Amino acid sequence: WSLKNISETESVLVKKNCDMVFNTYLNPYSVSSQSPMVVGKDCEYSNDDLGSPLIFDNKVVGVFSSFMNERMRNYLITSGLLLNSISSFYHFTNLACTGLSLTKDYLYSSELPSCNIITSVRGLDYKRSLMLRDRQTHRQSIESYKNALKKINKYFHWDFSLKWDEFGKLFAKPTRPKCINKASDWVDEFRNWRGAIYNRVIVEVQYPQWSIKTKLDENLKPVSSVMENASLLSFKAEFNPFDAFVNNTTYVKIMTEVDGQSIEEMYEGITSFCN
Repeated sequence: WSLKNISETESVLVKKNCDMVFNTYLNPYSVSSQSPMVVGKDCEYSNDDLGSPLIFDNKVVGVFSSFMNERMRNYLITSGLLLNSISSFYHFTNLACTGLSLTKDYLYSSELPSCNIITSVRGLDYKRSLMLRDRQTHRQSIESYKNALKKINKYFHWDFSLKWDEFGKLFAKPTRPKCINKASDWVDEFRNWRGAIYNRVIVEVQYPQWSIKTKLDENLKPVSSVMENASLLSFKAEFNPFDAFVNNTTYVKIMTEVDGQSIEEMYEGITSFCN
């Protein structure tokens, strides 16, 4: 609630609704209704409303303390972290962490564990960085990417390992193929004019590269953002089509380029039996 001035001598009480949000990038220390400070959204407050009470279930539960810091707001707008346009956010002092003494005229601090936390600017920055680096945010996106890679089955059922680099970029690296994929469907690609099957070929295999990044949603909570790149990555593979078709087994040599360097990995005994 806040006072709205009608004239120099008259004011009226105005009710303004706020949505409380927790576990946000704005204040990672605010995790529940028992936290010392809580964050509100879209309250439509002005400077005249500082100190206004926050009421829930007919009880005063907090006091409007400050607006979202303008430097933080500008940083978020220019950082590329936001999925959507930013809303208005407000900070409230939570009265759940204070109380009025029944014997003396003073306020005391609550003994709730959630109220007695040590906060600092360094700790705040650290918690924010943890939010952006938490891989659990991308668990579902990574599973979707793995499913997309499973569809790469030209000549073999290929397998990939996923790894994050130091800059937070996800890379897919081809590893040991799971098995030969229906050699009868592709063996004719590797016959000479007499119909004989080659015993050594090199093929190029293309696969998708997804960009998976942490973004902040409308409540400034971390979410996974996926961009499926239009261009494809590729690697080369050497194998023996004759053995793959006739003997149901072959070696596979995978050749990739990493930072301008050629890397070769040899895998023996790839069969047509898929687990």
